[in-house]
Amino acid sequence: MKRLAYILVVVLLMVGVTGCGESATGIDTNVQITASFESDEDGVRLQGTTNLPDGAILVASIYPVGEAQLELVWEFGIDQPVEVQNGEYSHYFNVKEKNWTPGLEARIRVSFQPWRGLLPLQPDFVYEAFGENGEKMEGSQVYKVPGGPAVIKGAGLTLDFTWNPAGTEAQE
Repeated sequence: MKRLAYILVVVLLMVGVTGCGESATGIDTNVQITASFESDEDGVRLQGTTNLPDGAILVASIYPVGEAQLELVWEFGIDQPVEVQNGEYSHYFNVKEKNWTPGLEARIRVSFQPWRGLLPLQPDFVYEAFGENGEKMEGSQVYKVPGGPAVIKGAGLTLDFTWNPAGTEAQE
């Protein structure tokens, strides 16, 4: 009985030290990502903030919406790795050189996928904090990937827009 009480006290102390939503590494596992973008005559700049640690790698994607635009998806190269620095990230997509025309309906996605073995690879401290497959992640932007034998989680958000060379607005 004494041993059980001792184990309970140790567990409670560990929970108190690591806190809710925080891994044993001290990194907040309640993932939060914001995103906004601006367009100019050549492309789109994606930028945002996150509570992910410096060095974590996000995946930024931009692609046209609709089956008729599928060839542009492959030509553009959908996924671009973006490193978090000081709680911020930014990436510029030059869509004009890819022959996008004004009025093209498109989608921007930014995601965090700490899955060991999936590119882009994360630094080891990311896997320690969030798990080998993101299984330790929490938060309203976290999703579970269906169909796998293990729990696999990611986090992210999507913005729809119509590309115009200047003054593009996000659509709800």
